[in-house]
Amino acid sequence: MKKNNNLFNALKKFSVIFLLFIPMFFSGNIIRSQSITDFDTLRLSPDSFWNGADFSGGFRCGEAFFPNTFTDWGNGVTSWGVFAYSNKKDTVSAGYTNQYSSYAGGGYNHSSNFGIGYWDGTNPVCIKLSDVTKGDTVDGFYITNNTYTALCMKYGDGFTKRFGGISRNDTDWFRLTIAGFRNGIQNGESVIFYLADYRFADTLQDYIVKDWRWVNLRPLGRVDSIQFRFSSTDNGIYGMNTPAYFCMDNLTFRHQSHVGFKENVLKNMDLIVYPNPAEDQIHIVPIENILEIENILEINITDINGKICFSSDKFIPVVQISTWEKGLYCIRILTANKVLSNKFLKK
Repeated sequence: MKKNNNLFNALKKFSVIFLLFIPMFFSGNIIRSQSITDFDTLRLSPDSFWNGADFSGGFRCGEAFFPNTFTDWGNGVTSWGVFAYSNKKDTVSAGYTNQYSSYAGGGYNHSSNFGIGYWDGTNPVCIKLSDVTKGDTVDGFYITNNTYTALCMKYGDGFTKRFGGISRNDTDWFRLTIAGFRNGIQNGESVIFYLADYRFADTLQDYIVKDWRWVNLRPLGRVDSIQFRFSSTDNGIYGMNTPAYFCMDNLTFRHQSHVGFKENVLKNMDLIVYPNPAEDQIHIVPIENILEIENILEINITDINGKICFSSDKFIPVVQISTWEKGLYCIRILTANKVLSNKFLKK
């Protein structure tokens, strides 16, 4: 038995190494993986922000580039547009000087940093995807209001209207329209998200977003850039009165790569694993009774890093995988005479 265990360990190491090199030798099905741009990799001092004052023209974070325009007008007067990032948490101070705070009081899920989109009336607010993610699907991101904008809508000021009006019955709203582009042409459908909505018959349902909410961008399709357009019911002779800001976090991409699988069912000459991709469970089927069940020494299922996720010393025809992480897995069955292997994708 010790001899068999040594053989199995040697084969296990070989299988892990082989699995890591699968993408180099095969082409066929698509494997999808996620990456998240959460802004926390950007360095900031506590209670501070970056607004492009270094004239760098923007910043790269994760799989995206966030453009920025910064202008020094002289005499200490500056302005910026498109994107900045911050960790400021002030949810109570009104006015333009609090334009870098999240109305949710920080980043998503109590993280520090978050991004800020701002339309200065001239430059379009857009995100450009990196070469890695161009043509991929954007799952979405978390959004909340900027404190300056939120308090303008809640209370009004000398330039903006209090949403709902004095009677609280005015049907006001502030929204983003999000569009995806590929090679300069809009792709898929636009996504609309209301940062404030006072159109309800029951005024108790009126709201200004103060928590982090998920925006699904899958309808955009495969894109290489994302553009944000602002609109509001509060407008004047010079355009929109509502300050055109929003805060964002955890921009999530879904990458696509190719590996050598047959569609729907993965099999070699001895073993079928289905369905593929699988979400809740996989079925393991030996072909033409080649597998001698009584001679099984061990069954292992490992992830792409070689971590064992399932192990048994007897044949198990159905394995539950609903709680496993998404990704590629390899199944190996060691018998007294041979090693059987196959692969499947957890979606």
